[in-house]
Amino acid sequence: MRRMRAIICLLTIALMLISIYTIVLPPGTYLNDTYTSVETAGEPEESIIPETRAANNNWYTTTVDNFQSCGQFSSIDIDSQDSPHIAYWESQDDVIKWAFWNGTHWDHVLVDSGENVEGYTAIAIDHRNDEPHFSYRCTNKIKHAYYGGTPIQMQYDDVDTGDVGRYSSIVVDGSSKAHISYLDSTDSDLNYAKTKRPAPGWDIEVPYPGPSHGEYTDICLDANEYPHISYYNRSQGSLQYAHKVTPSEWQRDTVHDVGDVGQWTSIALNGNVPVISYYDVSNGDLRFADNSGGAWSKEQVDGAQGQMGEYSSIAVNSQGVIGISYYDADNGALKYAYHNGQFWRHDVVDSIGNVGLYTSLAFDGGDQPHISYYDLNNEDLKYATIDNEKPN
Repeated sequence: MRRMRAIICLLTIALMLISIYTIVLPPGTYLNDTYTSVETAGEPEESIIPETRAANNNWYTTTVDNFQSCGQFSSIDIDSQDSPHIAYWESQDDVIKWAFWNGTHWDHVLVDSGENVEGYTAIAIDHRNDEPHFSYRCTNKIKHAYYGGTPIQMQYDDVDTGDVGRYSSIVVDGSSKAHISYLDSTDSDLNYAKTKRPAPGWDIEVPYPGPSHGEYTDICLDANEYPHISYYNRSQGSLQYAHKVTPSEWQRDTVHDVGDVGQWTSIALNGNVPVISYYDVSNGDLRFADNSGGAWSKEQVDGAQGQMGEYSSIAVNSQGVIGISYYDADNGALKYAYHNGQFWRHDVVDSIGNVGLYTSLAFDGGDQPHISYYDLNNEDLKYATIDNEKPN
């Protein structure tokens, strides 16, 4: 009995040390060696879940990170080698992590673990040098980090302070300058920040003061590197769109204001035409809007039956094909819709358990989709792509 108690005591101490070990490592630490040296932590170098197939047999899915509770606020981008990079939040230890495919397996890097990290993560790759940039919320501030510099290491700066940073979205322009949209919860405003890099600091603007502007923001840049932002106005229950037409002038449109619409919005440009996916709360539908005719047209993408369209993410490939990843709440499934030029087609990407929350979509140089998402049942980060594009 004493021996058994001693064993239990040692196991308890070991588990405590493992938990501590994962959160005191310095930012920028590659976590793979940590996971493999402490096998009981449950994270080997490669994903432990074998590949699976969707019902249509076209999609490959895998678990990227299953260490503790991770994968919320996932955000994906693709580098010049067509390798996926994913930023996400590990909620149990309040850390921001970065996973990327290195050609043979997924590497995991600790981005930040201090200052009461609260998630709302976003990632953007600087396509000049493939450096990843991150935005995320901490208590009383929004932060920006990137992996680069001399020597190469995780670099940090505070973007804004106060009750700010929810619903952050980030993009990097051709001069390696980061642009971030986010919510200022104190004033209920949409905020836009652009780094002064290489000088320190950020220029912060309020495109249109509240009330209740700025939830579910998403940002992209046009050919002039002017920002385009979609967001939700809670007081009106409407989808809004703001964009710059000169370096100092903003314009705003109300895209849709019938019922309660505009949550889980995502924006991209199809050429110079803004296209937006969003959730219709009133009808439980995924919807799509574009401005190709000089006025906003809206249509239902999915949701004739049930509740689907939350956590939507939109992207456009080089051929002008529009894709949207989203969550089917009725079936606990990740779905993908794309427009074939005539109508919307729908794939069930993953339906094992309750999956598809916090989806994020990006196309690679070969015009193939890549999706990161959260597995609610197992509290894991997952990844999906078309089968012939799966990492080898």
